[in-house]
Amino acid sequence: MARLTKSLPGSLAGFRRSTRESPDRALDLLPPETVASLADLNGASDAAAQTVLQLLPFGSRAALEELQIVTRGPNVDSHGHSSLHLTPFGFDVIDAAARKNLADPEGVQELSARWRQAVEKAKE
Repeated sequence: MARLTKSLPGSLAGFRRSTRESPDRALDLLPPETVASLADLNGASDAAAQTVLQLLPFGSRAALEELQIVTRGPNVDSHGHSSLHLTPFGFDVIDAAARKNLADPEGVQELSARWRQAVEKAKE
């Protein structure tokens, strides 16, 4: 994933999974939309969660891989597309996202709405 590091935000590029890094720290580095998606996966089967993550936009999937929430699986076709697999740390991040959402569901939704507005404004 080193080839993508330069295109990721500085704080994300500096993140390296270690015993000092926490799921909450990983959530701080993800867009609110991705955090909300992760929270919704709490309690889902492994296969369902991995399928949903596969459908996220490329940038979100790249960030999840850089944060070691997911790892690439084997190629699934001749075009180089690969599957994603949740790591044990990834399941911890999903649990943390669900706790964050339960503690302040309106706050997470508000952050998501503000983030969407900022993205739209940046497109102008």
